[in-house]
Amino acid sequence: MRPLSNRVRTAAGWGLAGLLAMALPETASAQAAAPSATKPKWTTVVYPVMGWLPLFGASVDLPSLPDIPGDPGASATIDTSWDSAYLAGVAVQSRRFLAEGEFLWAGLSGSLEAPRVTLNSDVVYGEAYAGPRFGDVAIVGGVRRLAVKVVAKIGQRPTFERKPGVWDPLVGADYRRGLGRRWNLQATVLGGGFGVGTDVDISGRVKADWTFVRHVGLSLGYQVLYFRLSDTLLGRTFTTRQTLHGPVAGIGIYF
Repeated sequence: MRPLSNRVRTAAGWGLAGLLAMALPETASAQAAAPSATKPKWTTVVYPVMGWLPLFGASVDLPSLPDIPGDPGASATIDTSWDSAYLAGVAVQSRRFLAEGEFLWAGLSGSLEAPRVTLNSDVVYGEAYAGPRFGDVAIVGGVRRLAVKVVAKIGQRPTFERKPGVWDPLVGADYRRGLGRRWNLQATVLGGGFGVGTDVDISGRVKADWTFVRHVGLSLGYQVLYFRLSDTLLGRTFTTRQTLHGPVAGIGIYF
């Protein structure tokens, strides 16, 4: 009886081992599929504060003075001046859709000794754009509100001040790709104006987000903004061209 009992035990053991071998691959595949099944379809990133250190360059064309016959107006260019700007933004995306908004304030100034030129410019803009995603690339459209306060002093002419505000339509493309578990690369190019608001309005940004803890990350990149704005009042046209480009750094909060 004992040899038969041993055989039964051996057969039962092999049968149990076979059942476990059949079940384990199923369990492993179910566990591997679990994260993708629970992965959120939508992600949100909030950038509460982004610091921008732009190199500011600008030119202004001032209208002629009506009380000086034959006055052709005045123009001046300031090539380089380091300033600071602050941004905040939010992005919402899924595999098929992207929406993003951003707010910027920049207080800019520059001066030249000969001829004596002083230019101060406060640039404030808010923008929002959205569009479908095709893999890593989104084709987007939106709008940008651009308000520019310009105070210019050229030579012995009186100080000129103007604060035009315009709405610009925007079109562009956005590229986003994850690099491993902690890094995300982003590149965005937007163009607008088309004479509706500004004459020309172009911006671009490249940045990388590093998520060093679960919901918080560091964002580092480089941003460029160029616009040409003409403003006509009482038949006199004032034109300013401004370029801002420089490194950007800030904190991102991820949901």
